Amino acid sequence: MDIQEFKGSLETAIDFFDKHEISLLKGQEVARALCILSLSSVENGIDVRNIYFDYQEIYKAVWGSEVEANKASQMVRKHSDIIKGCFEADSELNTHLNANGNAGLNLQIESTKGGHKTQIFLLSREEKSKDLNRQGPIHVISYSPVQLPKVYSLTKPFLDLRLQPLVFTAFAMILITIAVVAFFSFIGFINWGSKPLNIVIILSMFPAGYVLLKIHEIMEKGVTSLPIFMAPVTTRNAMLVLTKERQNDQVALKMKAIVYDCKCGMCGENILIEKSREFRGRYIGKCAVAPTEHIYSFDHVLKTGKFLR
Repeated sequence: MDIQEFKGSLETAIDFFDKHEISLLKGQEVARALCILSLSSVENGIDVRNIYFDYQEIYKAVWGSEVEANKASQMVRKHSDIIKGCFEADSELNTHLNANGNAGLNLQIESTKGGHKTQIFLLSREEKSKDLNRQGPIHVISYSPVQLPKVYSLTKPFLDLRLQPLVFTAFAMILITIAVVAFFSFIGFINWGSKPLNIVIILSMFPAGYVLLKIHEIMEKGVTSLPIFMAPVTTRNAMLVLTKERQNDQVALKMKAIVYDCKCGMCGENILIEKSREFRGRYIGKCAVAPTEHIYSFDHVLKTGKFLR
């Protein structure tokens, strides 16, 4: 999507709504808020593919307060017909945009699935038509690495972390020690003389074991899903990958936190990366709308995927 073209469409759309501000219906106010939120994200340098909002963010922008997710969802969806109507191909807004030389806007809603919040975002109508008018299926797809939409302080070092063998080994040994001590405390072999302290040490076994499993997987496969405490649970396709860097005839290992963006070569919908039991624990790409029919391999080195079925 052309970012300047998208920005121009958003600015023209906001101007359109502002001229009719007094007579706007609540659904049209939501449509206007979507344009304002999207434009703000573009101006802040956020990649277009990472610009999306949930019901709570939209509710706050329109009603000015924060509420629980269920209430926000109910209030926004109550006006869904008007909101969707604002972005129909022949809507008054898109007619105005086209008349001013701008691309129309298209509303996309990705419903709640697998613990992820519903994501609501805008696309250029020209970009949408390109996706829908492809000539035949594509059996090799490309995974585009993009910046994490929201980065925790804990995650920042992993955006481009050079691994030092001694430090990495020491860190792994510390985790193993924590897990072993916690296990022996759990079976009663070690008693710390304080019940609260015993509970804390026993509970430490779970995060230590979780991180050890992630380390084992990334050392074995070169890739693992980003640990849940390193990014919001709504972040799709967040991975931790191992790469090699050559400097002065020496090879250095690097660990990087990356989000991959990809479209299904069969239907143009989003591809979701997940570990598959069917493919013996490999990470694969599944179409968001046809996860059992449109499946691709995931090669984090070549950043490509081949159609599996």
